[in-house]
Amino acid sequence: MKNKENGVTLKTCNEMAEVNLSDLLDECGIIMEDIGEVSDGYHTFNGLYYQRCILFATLCNTFKELAWKSHRHSTGEECFGGGWFIVGIDTPKGSYTYHYENKYWDMFHCCELDIGKEWDGHTEEDVERLLLLETIEKRNIPKNEEPTLSDVASYPDDKKPENERLSWARQEVRIACADDYNPKGTDYGYVCFASALQVLETLCNTEHSGFGIHFTMQILNDLINEKPLTPIEDVHEAWNLSAYRNSKRDYDIYQSSRMSSLFKNVYSTGKIAFNDINRVCCQNISNPGVSYHSGLVDDVVDNLYPITMPYIPGRPFKVYCDDCLVDPKNGDYDTVAIFHMFKPDGEREEINKFFKESKDGWTSISRDEYDARYLIRVRGDSE
Repeated sequence: MKNKENGVTLKTCNEMAEVNLSDLLDECGIIMEDIGEVSDGYHTFNGLYYQRCILFATLCNTFKELAWKSHRHSTGEECFGGGWFIVGIDTPKGSYTYHYENKYWDMFHCCELDIGKEWDGHTEEDVERLLLLETIEKRNIPKNEEPTLSDVASYPDDKKPENERLSWARQEVRIACADDYNPKGTDYGYVCFASALQVLETLCNTEHSGFGIHFTMQILNDLINEKPLTPIEDVHEAWNLSAYRNSKRDYDIYQSSRMSSLFKNVYSTGKIAFNDINRVCCQNISNPGVSYHSGLVDDVVDNLYPITMPYIPGRPFKVYCDDCLVDPKNGDYDTVAIFHMFKPDGEREEINKFFKESKDGWTSISRDEYDARYLIRVRGDSE
């Protein structure tokens, strides 16, 4: 049925479905460039578009650790040929994204990616995924800079092509995060699994080979353990003054700005000596499970194998020692034996140096004197 009202032909719903939009706009006297100003009497397209932009920006900025933006699609091509960007937020059911013009870029305070994440097939019908962000907040799971919570909750994106290693890892994380293995109240476990998966995702997405992944993990382990990636040079800017010389110590102490365990002693005579307090690990020969650090043992090893520059740490020297107490007034021990050590290359080297405590510090003694002191030692409850 057709009616005339104010000179405009009114059409039924079935008729509207067959109408070309351009023809309809022409019939209504609307210029295509002005379509953004078409209104329902309350809102224009442009107004609704801007409101949607503000609301989604607010959501992304609230969950900014879960959000991301990029000027390029996952294919590497610029969004719509340039002038636009894609912004998305990851939910337990997958991503949800919009495209906006570049003038809105600064509204979104989230992680910027070189290329956007691959489309997982979501459509406007999946907008309800955004409601699941509330469940993340309620579980109090800390969010990551580049989120992977979807990886530890639900995996609906089976259509997404994946590296075989990553696909296997996702399955393992999903199993590990099941309630049977991760009881309620231990949300920290989810975060740790998500963090590990995030690292692997990054490595796989940069197309590292198996060798590349292991090499990268070695670098990461060094950074976690605060080990320098390149040799330390003895240059002025590499050191910070830690302590001045005094009446008991004839040298200034400098600490490395790149490696907190490395020190440089500068003597009044001009002599320079270096010491890495993590370079030597002492093992008690009577209690093999007991390891410790000893300044005395450090000095012995440093005299045998002084640190030279440039320096980069390697495997520690493992030194096997024993100690005992002869005079109870001296505290825990006053007699030390340094028997042998295993060098970083695994070679065993005999040391056989023995010391007793005196008013001037540690004094070298013979093996016979050590044995005699050991026989008269103060015995502990376990002996």
